[in-house]
Amino acid sequence: MIAKTAWVFPGQGAQYPGMGRGFPFAVAVVRGIFEEAETLCGQPLRRLAQEASADTLRDPAVLEPMLTAFALSYAALLQERGHQPSAVAGYSAGAIAALCCAGVIDRASALTIAARRGRLLREVAPRHAGRLTAAFDLSAEKLLAVTAADDVEVAGWNAPDHLTFVASESAMREVIEKIAAAGGHCFPVDVAGAWHSERAAPVAEHVARLLQDFEFKTPRIPFYCSVSGTRESAPERLRAHLAAQIHRPVMWHAAIGNLRAREGIDRFLEVGCGRTLHGLTRRVAAFAGDALSFLNLYQHLEPAHA
Repeated sequence: MIAKTAWVFPGQGAQYPGMGRGFPFAVAVVRGIFEEAETLCGQPLRRLAQEASADTLRDPAVLEPMLTAFALSYAALLQERGHQPSAVAGYSAGAIAALCCAGVIDRASALTIAARRGRLLREVAPRHAGRLTAAFDLSAEKLLAVTAADDVEVAGWNAPDHLTFVASESAMREVIEKIAAAGGHCFPVDVAGAWHSERAAPVAEHVARLLQDFEFKTPRIPFYCSVSGTRESAPERLRAHLAAQIHRPVMWHAAIGNLRAREGIDRFLEVGCGRTLHGLTRRVAAFAGDALSFLNLYQHLEPAHA
């Protein structure tokens, strides 16, 4: 049986200071992508990726085009070496690069959407404040029970024992205390606004208008949407989902389960900086009893990436 590999693309929260150190910015295809991204967003992304603080990287006007440029660069390097995905999925903002790799939008559109959406999110973030926290090591049912409150929403259904919550600063302190008391653990998600919650619903309307300027096509390969958790192919639904993800929870657990069950995916490759999705997907697989493989991105890119 031929192995089938899904490429998965991380979103906001996957960034970290120094994420660009050692990256092959001088390689022609990478240089072209980053030059285009920097022109569109007006930010020195290559320098920031190597030198910027966590606070600077959290800025959506920097982060959205940076994540997309890294993802598209990694994808281009993989393709130069003959690697192709059997299916793709993107966690939140990672959907922009996933849509590009699936042929739904072209590279110029992906980078432009990321730059324009990033500027929009920077403008509105102070008006839609909130704190995102990942909670794990308790069942989803237990996490929901101990965090039940009007001011707390689920921002991400990541795995059977891993959820992301969004709440006000004061409410989140109580959430963290309750989860710790129940035996669970938490860590903050480093983002600028209360994304994936109803607090951000007005922002989604602005993103929807922004996306009307771009052509969306039918995917060339299966695209799994983190808003619905299912395979999506209608261009207008893809456009609507990309806008709705701003205020809808991420259905990562469902997306990974459906990639496995409906597409026969047995290998996953995280195409971007960090290993956030690697860890989440391992949790999904462990609970399902699946023997999935998790490929090493850097081994696939040798010798281009040190």
